Parts: sequence; structure tokens; C-alpha cells
Amino acid sequence: MPIHEFKCQKCGKTFEYLCLKSDDKKHAVCPACGHDKAQIQMSAFSTSGAGGVKGSCAPAGPFT
Repeated sequence: MPIHEFKCQKCGKTFEYLCLKSDDKKHAVCPACGHDKAQIQMSAFSTSGAGGVKGSCAPAGPFT
């Protein structure tokens, strides 16, 4: 499930919001001030070790 990072346009607080549907991005509410206008931020993502890579960006293989 995608967790997106938002920045409140009123107080400037950065927060994360779980978007179950693509329409949820329009309804992110700031937990600090309750303002319903937030801008989605570009952020890094994390992997859980899928595909043989254990928390690393390096490809799996015999070379190091």
C-alpha cells in the first residue's frame, strides 16, 4: 500500500498519509493543524528485501 509524503500548505508540516485509493491523495488532512490542502512531495521509497536484495540498492549477484 502506498504511503505518500505531503507538506501542508497552511502550516508547512511534512507528514505521511496512507492512500488506499488513488483518490485519497486529494483528501490528505494535516495532523498538526487540520488543514485539508496538502501538496504531495517527492520522496524515496523502501524495499523489504524482495528479489534477493536485502535492503540494498545493489543488484544481487556474484560480484561485489
